[in-house]
Amino acid sequence: MTLNEARQILIASQPQRDDREDPLLQQALALVEKEPALGQWLERQRSFHDAASRSLRSIPVPVTLREQILASRKIVRPAQWWRHPLLWSAAALFLLFAGVNHWRSDAPPEDSLRTFRSRMVGAVLRQYTMDIVTNDMTQVRSFLATRNAPADYSLPDKLSRLPVSGAGVLSWQGQKVSMVCLDSAQHGTLFLFVVDRASLSEGPSAARDFQPVSKLATVSWTTGSQVYVLAGSGGREALEQYF
Repeated sequence: MTLNEARQILIASQPQRDDREDPLLQQALALVEKEPALGQWLERQRSFHDAASRSLRSIPVPVTLREQILASRKIVRPAQWWRHPLLWSAAALFLLFAGVNHWRSDAPPEDSLRTFRSRMVGAVLRQYTMDIVTNDMTQVRSFLATRNAPADYSLPDKLSRLPVSGAGVLSWQGQKVSMVCLDSAQHGTLFLFVVDRASLSEGPSAARDFQPVSKLATVSWTTGSQVYVLAGSGGREALEQYF
């Protein structure tokens, strides 16, 4: 055993405890007997330990020490699970996902009448061009038939009396849509859209379904295998007079 190993063993031993049965301690103590320098070092260590112990024991304990410790102690409460930032982030993502799904559920199907009306009105409000300009309804029907668009439409009596100014062909869900332009005396051009009923997932909810779309009023109805949408300015009252 070296001197350094002996010092480590002697420092680790407790002076008030009888560790003489420990073989390593016995070897270290035997080395103390042989090495005067090691014995002097051990004596100094014991003297320092005794002096430090006496100094600590001589320090008076304040009467209010317990109260001071309790007053300065920080009370750590367990984190409330509902305040955890990760939980709030997950909740926000869930609400966002639910909101998107809710918006999708409220959005009309692509082939609904509501979407059809919106698309047709949007087309004429942006810019519309008649493919044929004429005041002859027979020519209009003939032109639409050559374009594979609905040409056998049947109009209410009062609506059929309005003069025609032309027509055009639009597209919807791969189907042709006939756009017939009629001149009203008080409210300008009325746009009549005719499409095959099979191209829509749903027809009008009533015999005549009046709905405002953007800046125009519209009325929709079904006759036979075709759905009609009439759009124009002047509000619902301006359209009702033709039925």
